[in-house]
Amino acid sequence: MRIGPFSSQELNVPYSFTLIQRLIDSWQGLFVDILEFMQGETSAKDGSLASILQGIQAWDLLVQADPDAAFLVASQHPIRKQDSFAQRLASMAVRRSTVSSAIAFAMKAEIADRHELMLASLLHDCSLFIALPEPIDILSVDPMHPIHSSLRLQSVPGISSNVLRMVEEVHEQIDGSGFPFGRSRSELQPWSPLLNLVEVYLTLLESEGDRPALSPADAVAYLIYHSREGRFDLGVMRGFLTVTSMYPVGSRVSLDDLAIGTVVRSTGETFASPIVRIDDGTDNLIDLRSSPHFITEPLSESGNFLHGRLPLSEYSKILWKKG
Repeated sequence: MRIGPFSSQELNVPYSFTLIQRLIDSWQGLFVDILEFMQGETSAKDGSLASILQGIQAWDLLVQADPDAAFLVASQHPIRKQDSFAQRLASMAVRRSTVSSAIAFAMKAEIADRHELMLASLLHDCSLFIALPEPIDILSVDPMHPIHSSLRLQSVPGISSNVLRMVEEVHEQIDGSGFPFGRSRSELQPWSPLLNLVEVYLTLLESEGDRPALSPADAVAYLIYHSREGRFDLGVMRGFLTVTSMYPVGSRVSLDDLAIGTVVRSTGETFASPIVRIDDGTDNLIDLRSSPHFITEPLSESGNFLHGRLPLSEYSKILWKKG
């Protein structure tokens, strides 16, 4: 078994293999549950929602046990182009939900808030499951789909007004430049800016149209740039970095002594100094907080997937939506 750049044997070094397996099972369970919910009849949604809520509770407990491991599993499930549009939507929904939960936990969100945030993440695209014809890519979908999703969910018992608001606001930027309403920070549900940041991060990791997929480290640097420009909440960006660091878990990096390694752990608020496994066959782990060495650059290859480097000239552009 491989999770991104790690084999099951290698995972025993920085992670509990048993926990990783439970996280994978939990992720896959949520994937099946959300597909069933989205494709089922309205009369059957009560049972499907109950199963989703149980899955959310199970995932949340695993996040508390090891946020790094949860982020690794959540972020290393690629959206495969050969999958059906429904499968790609479900994969994106579960990635958005599970990554968001790890960030929210790092930001000390209450349990009820984390569960609502995860549910909104999972259900945000529900109106697109009935959209025909299928869009060519994720960026081609109807910009009004958050409103359609919210309206579709209003008749489902057990979905709170907070969840409906977050479903509507996943694509809203705090400077008012998002869609569908163009709401600014003071008008948004408090956790919507987190969902928006995670949505954009995951979008950047996928190739769309002429834009190649970005490396995780380039995507993080790009988000920092636009946070400083006022498009993303700086507090949310700090919480995001607490979990991901400047070089998210699984990133290949080069050190100042020309060694090549893989980031295996973040280190809280020391964003540029994660724990790195040197890829020389020795599995030597270096905690860069206490090492004289430092990362000089991320490599273009992260895990099993090739990602493009983002030229500095592209940083000012809005890459997460068309137009």
